[in-house]
Amino acid sequence: MNWLANLSTQRTPWLLFSGIVFLLEVIALFFQYNMGLAPCIMCIYQRTAVLGLLFAGIIGASKPNNLVVRIVAYTVWGVSSVWGLLIAREHIEMQTTTDPFAFSCEFEPNFPEFMITMAKSPQARELCWADHDEMIKDYCDIKGAFLFRWGGIKWYDSYEEIQAIQDFVDWCENETIEVEGKEVDANEYYRFVRIGEEMDDNEVQGWGFDIHIERSATY
Repeated sequence: MNWLANLSTQRTPWLLFSGIVFLLEVIALFFQYNMGLAPCIMCIYQRTAVLGLLFAGIIGASKPNNLVVRIVAYTVWGVSSVWGLLIAREHIEMQTTTDPFAFSCEFEPNFPEFMITMAKSPQARELCWADHDEMIKDYCDIKGAFLFRWGGIKWYDSYEEIQAIQDFVDWCENETIEVEGKEVDANEYYRFVRIGEEMDDNEVQGWGFDIHIERSATY
């Protein structure tokens, strides 16, 4: 037991710990750059937490006989471990949830403004998540793309949920987003189509998808 208790005062265990953590980081980079497995933002956060463990090992190895140094190393180790655990739990929840607005890993392309719209307006969340006539996730086989269809609703700006969605549409018309490291117009990645009651009461915005209006007569 004395041997086990004295491990923290020896340099070799700290260096071994640092080496193992460093190897994990190297393996992650190998997966990313050699195998093409690009990380999501949560993966990056978890790597950062693991780097905290690496720094803890380096600190501990610098002066393992010094109590203050060991306390600092233990503190960095503990904070990094808890932070990594919390991130990992949130990541698992993202991957297993059935609610697309409970968040998932970063979408490609990324529309953070849409998530902000959902967060600010409970009515908009209800309209999109519960009161739709149809919802298609990964629309057109594009990961993270959603199609929402509503029928028979009053599209009045005086309704909070309608105004929230209209604000998002306006944002898409005037802002840019980052796609594969390039700044592009957001209106190239969304499509808004509204068919009113009157023949000339139609609206089409955005260029992202091949969704268009057809009116026909049947007899």
